[in-house]
Amino acid sequence: MKDVIRALFAAGFKIWDNCINSAGKQFYLSTQEAGEKIGIWDTIEKLFFAVKNSAIPLATLFFIIAIYKSVVSSPPEQALKKFLSDALKYAVVLLVIDKLDKIILAIMEYANLFAKSFGMAGESNLSNGREAANVNACVESLDMDLGGVDVMDFGATIENFFEQMGPFILLFISGVITILVLVGSGLTVIGIAYQRIIKPLIMIPLSAIVLSMSCCSDEGTKTLWSMGKSFLGLCISGGFFVFAIRLGQNISGALLSLAPVSDAAGGDATEVLLAVVGANMCAIITTGLLKSMDAMVQKTFS
Repeated sequence: MKDVIRALFAAGFKIWDNCINSAGKQFYLSTQEAGEKIGIWDTIEKLFFAVKNSAIPLATLFFIIAIYKSVVSSPPEQALKKFLSDALKYAVVLLVIDKLDKIILAIMEYANLFAKSFGMAGESNLSNGREAANVNACVESLDMDLGGVDVMDFGATIENFFEQMGPFILLFISGVITILVLVGSGLTVIGIAYQRIIKPLIMIPLSAIVLSMSCCSDEGTKTLWSMGKSFLGLCISGGFFVFAIRLGQNISGALLSLAPVSDAAGGDATEVLLAVVGANMCAIITTGLLKSMDAMVQKTFS
């Protein structure tokens, strides 16, 4: 029973530490660095240049469609003006397609400088902190011995059972809740971290197609601007996420300080439970701040 309780807390603390520390490192990396780290940047680069090579024919096709629409739908006195407007847009699109790789790299470089100005997030160390040490000490000090009780005395047996096993049951339930909370929070954090990497990497090869579509209609132009804002927001979001982690750690540190844990061997079950609640609140608050920051960035740059 003691080993099970220790394992529950140890697994929960370790999983949370690994998830939040891994996410913090991912947030510090630029989009290109993150893509290189997970081994897909070369693939994204090849896809981008393959799509870019077909972007000019696509842009030309959409330009022809735009001319046809302007001739059919526009009055004769406005057709020339519409043609010149579409031709100018087509020329700008061709110029941007030619320099698209340099433009994307410049955006990522700017976003990288902005994000890294926030620095790195602090390391989480619940698995080796005083919370884990005092949980182990408290569990070790508890006694499961039910000997010396007259089994015929049902009332005394029940009383002794809850006296001896009550702390174990309480700590076991706390361990189950802890691992569920910390694993759920950790998976959410990892999801936010990899979403911040994968989304802009997918946008890079698609950018040339969306740019070509802008030759055809105003809707294509709106889609292009929307995609550009989203790409910029995702690239610079790492800095905001680092800020959210730091804020969560500061708030959590204040909460943990309100629940002091005895350093004496054995500890106290109440103090240990207060520290465990503080650790769970740490994960919940940090995850909530990250989700709120993610929603704010998406709303701002959508």
